[in-house]
Amino acid sequence: KPTVKGEYILLYTPWYEAYKNLYSEAAKIAEKKGMQVICTVPEGYRYWHKNPYFKYFTVVGPIEFLNLIKYSKSVLCGSFHAVVFSLVFGKSFHAYNGMEDSRISHLLKLTGLEKCAESPESLDNLDFTNAYVKLKPFIESSRQFLKDSLK
Repeated sequence: KPTVKGEYILLYTPWYEAYKNLYSEAAKIAEKKGMQVICTVPEGYRYWHKNPYFKYFTVVGPIEFLNLIKYSKSVLCGSFHAVVFSLVFGKSFHAYNGMEDSRISHLLKLTGLEKCAESPESLDNLDFTNAYVKLKPFIESSRQFLKDSLK
């Protein structure tokens, strides 16, 4: 069951200061698409609380985090785990400065989704078909490792 009703863009960052530009991009996208932006970092509240598109949901544990990604229309993030679960749930995403983060850049290169780190325009018409094909052997290897480890 969705934690947040209606269509929304999830803006998930570890903190505010290094991601100010992403908040500005989120505001533009929200206005253009007429969607709310769900923010999870309380530090941004004082700058964006008057923006009619921004809504704050700052009590986010693992269950809420997964729920927010699963039911979002798309994800704007600066987080490896947000990128991973966007892929798992098939959500279009933009990984802000993703090519500067070794884990995110490795995953984006592996899946051929480097464009997701380039600009928020990657949110539109993102096709995961090739990414899932490229990930399949790694997923199968991980499953086998877990099965073997649990014997």
